[in-house]
Order: sequence, then structure tokens, then C-alpha cells
Amino acid sequence: MSGGTNDRARAMLEKGLLDTVEDFLMKRLIALFLVTASIAALSACNTMAGAGEDVSAGGHALTNSAEKAK
Repeated sequence: MSGGTNDRARAMLEKGLLDTVEDFLMKRLIALFLVTASIAALSACNTMAGAGEDVSAGGHALTNSAEKAK
């Protein structure tokens, strides 16, 4: 651990906010996981929205072709 992280963990232990340094590290790991999962979910939503627009545009093109072929 770096000095800054160690100092923060020690301060939280002294205040009674944590039982052990392992609790501190576990909370940081969980926070990192949640941030990573949120970023992945948001990028997936954006990708699905783009795919939906592409499918919609393809449907409109097919409809227009069918109208012209009548």
C-alpha cells in the first residue's frame, strides 16, 4: 500500500469506521468493481441504442424498396 492509502486506513481504524485494514481494502475493491461495472453497462446501453437505430434504418429502407416495387 502507498503511504497515503495507509494513512487513510489508519485514520479510519482510529475513528472506528473500520475493523481491519482488510475491510478498507475490500471496500476499495468493491468500489472499483462497481465503477467498472457501471462504465461497462453505460457503454453497452450506448452500443445497443446504436444497433437499434441501424436496424430501424434497415427496416425503413426495406419498406421504401417495397413501396417502390409496387
